[in-house]
Amino acid sequence: MVGKWQKSGSHEYWRYDSNGTGNFWDEDEDVHEGEGTHFRWTLSEDELHLTFVGEMGQEVPRDYTILELTSSVLRLEDSYYGNETTYYKK
Repeated sequence: MVGKWQKSGSHEYWRYDSNGTGNFWDEDEDVHEGEGTHFRWTLSEDELHLTFVGEMGQEVPRDYTILELTSSVLRLEDSYYGNETTYYKK
């Protein structure tokens, strides 16, 4: 999980840091690394839990199921919406 991942077919990036924090940004929206949305993450077997942290301290939880995780591919299913997304390690 740790590292920078790019969403398939886009300029959207997700960075998972080893300390359980991370950041995501979309360069198509002129947002670059370090300027994006910060989150905390935990992983338990195939369940990925993210908590997005807003500028005013609000927290928004999101849960995903990991369908595939290799050294170069991460495929997630959003537990709420049910859609799948593929990311490639950068």
